[in-house]
Amino acid sequence: MFLRSFVGCILAASLVGCAGFRNKPLPSGDQLREQGVSVSGAEVKITEVTRGKEVGAQVARGLAAVLVGGVAVSTRSKSLTEDQYVSLENYRGSLKGSEVDQFESPAPALALSLERRLAEVGITTTMSPSYQLKSQAFSWAIDYEKLTDGSSYRLYFNINTNLLERGKVLATYSCIGATREKRDFDGWKNDPAAIRRNAALIGDRCAANVVSELGLEIADGQSAARVEELESP
Repeated sequence: MFLRSFVGCILAASLVGCAGFRNKPLPSGDQLREQGVSVSGAEVKITEVTRGKEVGAQVARGLAAVLVGGVAVSTRSKSLTEDQYVSLENYRGSLKGSEVDQFESPAPALALSLERRLAEVGITTTMSPSYQLKSQAFSWAIDYEKLTDGSSYRLYFNINTNLLERGKVLATYSCIGATREKRDFDGWKNDPAAIRRNAALIGDRCAANVVSELGLEIADGQSAARVEELESP
């Protein structure tokens, strides 16, 4: 489900990661330090995907395929590599204390974490710079892993961060993955605090990857849900 909205991307062969285009040259760390960068991330409401809804949707797609003489093909894909699962266990990062409880979705947490990490390498954030880093969650969902398992729900995410220069997109960094923790649907639905904590963790981990992709030092050295970058043809 979380890949359905991933329009316009080039999927990696394993369907576990994707990145948009890259228009060279990218700014150096010195350029970013000299000119500054603005950072933003839009809050989105979490999507709820239940097995019952999906069964109904599959039945409807199957009926439509029969009526038009075609074949209904599911677009669901949940194949993730080990490093794309994130966990709150032993969490260390740039977000501290009450900050981990204030976000409803990962992109605003990503933005705050980016500000902190950029400041650590001497890059200031400003309201009107030449460069911008804009993050958006294309998908943020309570979604099931297996249709036959009622306790296989995870929080899935698909976040793009665009690097822009005066409005022109220079590169897109994608962060795709899911929580390592699994619960039944109500276990997530009735625990908004856990959703907020995981949103903060995911945003922080994705921010670490963006900083790494920009060629800047990551202060805490954590690995994160994998980001892949593909150059434009």
